[in-house]
Amino acid sequence: MGIIAITTTCLEGSVAVLKDGKIFQKDFQSSLMNHSARTVPAIKGVLHDAGTSIDEVSSVAVDIGPGSFTGIRLGLACAKAFSMALDIKVIGFSSLDIIAQKVCRNCSMENVKNKEYLVAIDAGRKEYYCSRYIYSDGSFEKKTSDHLATEEEVESVTASIAVYGYLHKRNLSTLLHNKLQIVFPSAESLIEASMENEKLSLTDENVMPNYIRSPNVILKKKK
Repeated sequence: MGIIAITTTCLEGSVAVLKDGKIFQKDFQSSLMNHSARTVPAIKGVLHDAGTSIDEVSSVAVDIGPGSFTGIRLGLACAKAFSMALDIKVIGFSSLDIIAQKVCRNCSMENVKNKEYLVAIDAGRKEYYCSRYIYSDGSFEKKTSDHLATEEEVESVTASIAVYGYLHKRNLSTLLHNKLQIVFPSAESLIEASMENEKLSLTDENVMPNYIRSPNVILKKKK
């Protein structure tokens, strides 16, 4: 089974390919406005590193947000273009679920084992996209749906549990600044989530943008 994964919802974008049980990943950092120029070359590069071609891919996994409005649209456009061109399945995962997967793999299990933890992404305006999770039996369980929370609401939760994700530290209170452990979504963790937590995924026509909040700029309709 060959899977290609794309995540472009934050400043640290990445693509990955699963081939013969091994995951190959390429990262790229830039302004979100430049992700479109870097995503396709990264895909070509990771396919080369894996010694495979796009024709051998059987499904495409994509980060559907929340996060950058532009980044969400770019990732979904790429994924759906591959799906249509190759007649393969699209799998969508929340950015928060991808980070939760990465926490389970990369952080000390003693920090999260059988404990709840919060994943949060900066939404601007001193608000955060959030969801709570618990790690148990080698995987994570989602305890709340993705939602928008104020800084005060996040603080009230993180007073007693760990918080992972990416927030702009210059805007954080002392409590959040000290407790936050920076974790970005990655294409590698997206592939792992698609194999281990299928119940949290969306597929094909159900894969839609997970904006949670409307974009900051809304074009007025012409009269």
